[in-house]
Amino acid sequence: MYKKKEFKGTPGNLSVLDAEQPVSNFSCTLHSDTYGAVGYWKGAKEWHDDANWVLMKEDAKLFAASKEMLEVLQDLAVSQVLPTYWQEKVEEVLNKVF
Repeated sequence: MYKKKEFKGTPGNLSVLDAEQPVSNFSCTLHSDTYGAVGYWKGAKEWHDDANWVLMKEDAKLFAASKEMLEVLQDLAVSQVLPTYWQEKVEEVLNKVF
């Protein structure tokens, strides 16, 4: 039986903020309500020379939703209501995170 685990990544909620006036061609920012900006995005995948990364906006949106998706997957795994095949798939994905 799966036991729910605590996620120890960036605390707080993540959101994507569109830049009103893009800085250095960045079109949006991945924002943590605890830390502020944690990543910058523009139209193409490439590396940037600071600690943040530059990816596509779609990537930022996926990252922003990831904590909620993780919560849903853990709830599904704990509930044991899924058919065996899907229960195993969900737990396989969760094991990649933890």
